[in-house]
Amino acid sequence: MLVPDTMRLGQLIYEINKKMIARQNNNLSSLGVTVQQALVIAYLDKSKDKKVTQRMIEIGLNNTNPTVTNIIKSMMSKNLIYKIQDKVDKRKYYLYLTPLGLSIASECAKRMEATDIAAYKNLTEEELKTLRVLLEKVEF
Repeated sequence: MLVPDTMRLGQLIYEINKKMIARQNNNLSSLGVTVQQALVIAYLDKSKDKKVTQRMIEIGLNNTNPTVTNIIKSMMSKNLIYKIQDKVDKRKYYLYLTPLGLSIASECAKRMEATDIAAYKNLTEEELKTLRVLLEKVEF
């Protein structure tokens, strides 16, 4: 019976992920950003003192190049981030938050944290730690 239970568990994780993303997007919509864009904002906000490349975001957020390229294009059109070309390696660009991106960074973080807290309200701190440990043991 391990296989049917395992399949159900995978479906449950998928459903939780879908619902969490939908709730995060709903809570961020009045700021004009999606959860993926808010994660990029958070990444850049935490890396203010560093030169951040698209590749660093791809690795940090575990996303593919095409996905991050689309997120960056969208964020640039919303005036949330901008790029500066490296002076030596003209193929390389560094990404920074605009004043608008900086101004919404803390509110994005607050809303995402509030969504997490609401979703996990029925779990104790110990249960959350155990859940994280168990999920990190799953191999792909």
